[in-house]
Order: sequence, then C-alpha cells, then structure tokens
Amino acid sequence: MSNTAISEPREQGTIHTRREGRVAIAEFDNPDGGFFTSHMVQELDRLTLEWENDKSIRAIIITGKNAGTFITHYSPYELSATSSQVKNCKTSAEVKRMRKLTRVITRFTHWLAKCPPLYRILDVAARGSSIDALLAVNQFHRMLTRWQSMDKVIIAAINGHSMGGGCEIALACDFRLMARGDYSLGLPEAIAGIMPGAGGSQRMARLIGANKAIEYILTGRFFNADEAEQAGLISRAVDENTLMEEALGLAQQLAGQAPLSVAAVKRSIHQGIEKPMGQALE
Repeated sequence: MSNTAISEPREQGTIHTRREGRVAIAEFDNPDGGFFTSHMVQELDRLTLEWENDKSIRAIIITGKNAGTFITHYSPYELSATSSQVKNCKTSAEVKRMRKLTRVITRFTHWLAKCPPLYRILDVAARGSSIDALLAVNQFHRMLTRWQSMDKVIIAAINGHSMGGGCEIALACDFRLMARGDYSLGLPEAIAGIMPGAGGSQRMARLIGANKAIEYILTGRFFNADEAEQAGLISRAVDENTLMEEALGLAQQLAGQAPLSVAAVKRSIHQGIEKPMGQALE
C-alpha cells in the first residue's frame, strides 16, 4: 500500500457463515466502520466458489452481523491506495498494462481458490503489496458478475447502511430486502471524484432506467428503505425486527425452485436485456 494521510484500519473484517437447511447465510463483520476490505473480497469470492459447487445449497442470504451495519462502503483506505497506484502510471499504455496484469492475476487467484491451502498462502503474500487493492477491486467486480449466472437465488437482507461497495453488493443480488430505520442506500462515489467500480452504475441503470441512474449517481443521492422501494432499487422495505425472518422465508420458498429453471431465468434476463428484442428471444 502507498503512503496516505488516512490512518490504516484496525480490522481486516471477516464473514461468518451458517446454514438453515438449503439456505446459506453470510454475515459481514467489520467492527472498524463496517467497511468492505480486500480480505473480505477474497473470503466472499472463496465462499462464492463453494456455493457454486454445493448442490445442496439452493438460496443464499447476504447480510450484516452487527445491528445497523450492512456494508458502509468499500474501504476508503484501500480505494486511496488504488487511486495512488493508477496515478503513478505516466502513460495510458502503463495504465493498460496494469489493468491487464491485474486481470491475469485475478483469474489465477480464482483458479487457485479451488485449492484452499495454496489460496491462503497467496492471500497472506499479497496482503499489503503494491497491487493488493487493485487486485481486490477487479476480483470484486468479477465475483459480482458471476452471481448473475449462479443457479441459486441470492437475497440481500440490508440491515443497515449500504453505500458504495455495499450498494454494489446489494444491486448484484436477485432480491433486496431493506430494513426501515435511519439507514441509507446509494452510490456516492461520483461526488468524491470516482465512479462505482464493480458494475453498480450498469446494474442501477437496468433496474430504474438510464436517466434516473445518471441523476442518482451524479448527485450521490441516498435513499432510506421506503424511498428505495419507491424508486425501484429494492424489492421491498420491511420492519427492522422482521428483516431476517422475511428474508429467510423468501429464501426457503425460492430454495424449492428447480436449479435449471433458476439459472435459465437469471441468464435469459441478464443476457437478454443487453440485446435487441429479436436476439434476446432466440
């Protein structure tokens, strides 16, 4: 990591997992501000690989372990480091080479995740390196894209603030339930001089249309649960004390769907929306 005026985080954060029958539940836990970190990206990517290969899991719930916190944002410490790495590139050719190298290493990391002992060695070795943050951002983007083709239903149970990287995670899920309360959801990156880096701008545009997505992203607008439901950003707003009950009920209902049907529906919609109607219907 490059030198920065921002103090380093005290916690790397972790992800707790448990099972409720055919439903897997992943709970984000980072006491230091509720930020999402590169360590958590690697852990969630590893879990994604496990979920993809576990036929007994039919639905997944993503939520926060601590009351009032889903994911506050992607770690500003790591975003600062990523920005510094890009600024050190003197020419566009150097930027392209950095992007290419990052993608190659990310693909290798995903392949290595199939062998946990080797994966842990790479995880430790990469931590704090000059391209650690860049790798994590690229890995984050690829992982969320893979969620769209999984033959399992993914539900975000948004139990607190969900901004930036947290909103990106929520938008990549198939269903979004958000607790009512003094919580915000949105993509504020543009007002900080950057843009959503994991596909959030495209996913928001597909949910609510290009004009509204441009408006909300450029103004950095935040939404509470009822506003987010009205805008079409979430499936529904629910009372905070019933959030997990409703999320689990929905997950158990959808876990009974045929895997091939789930995969086909998700694939046809996500791929078809990018094509002209005639091609999408083929």
